[in-house]
Amino acid sequence: VAFNLRFWQREYWPSLEWVSHVNRLDLPVNPWPLSPGDASLLRQYYRKIPEYFDIEPATKAGIVISMRFHGLVFAAQLGIPAIGLCYDPKCKRWLDEIGKSEWGLSLQEPTKLSDVIQEVIDLQAYERERLSSVRQDYITNTHALVTQAIELFESVSNAKSRNQKNILGRGLLWVGRK
Repeated sequence: VAFNLRFWQREYWPSLEWVSHVNRLDLPVNPWPLSPGDASLLRQYYRKIPEYFDIEPATKAGIVISMRFHGLVFAAQLGIPAIGLCYDPKCKRWLDEIGKSEWGLSLQEPTKLSDVIQEVIDLQAYERERLSSVRQDYITNTHALVTQAIELFESVSNAKSRNQKNILGRGLLWVGRK
């Protein structure tokens, strides 16, 4: 398990309880800081914490548990099932978008972790395959959007160059008025 926590002071949340539940999973836990603040928090509970961001804990994990949005996105890119500790709506929206809203837990729900982990373990092979398909869909959609953007840019550029003299001439006439 690659495990990410971050400082969050806008509401009370039981970070020690989350750590306790993660440690009781009977799975190897690799703390995974995505920022210096994450490392500082994780050092309160674990000894070996990377000083800088490193993707390696996620690549070696079978499951990611992340409070950070980017941890959830990295996990999906790697084809690794992820559980979100949803402190912010963007985390829940992401999990909704990839079809796993039930894997988004509120900060007040650490007791639900073991049930969700069991579901992730039971579906792990299927989810890896499904996430690979989701990733490919995003790549395809991104290529299509980039192509559309380039075509739009080129059409605007061509229109500008055709009309540039006309527009420039009108601008000079306007500026020259008294």
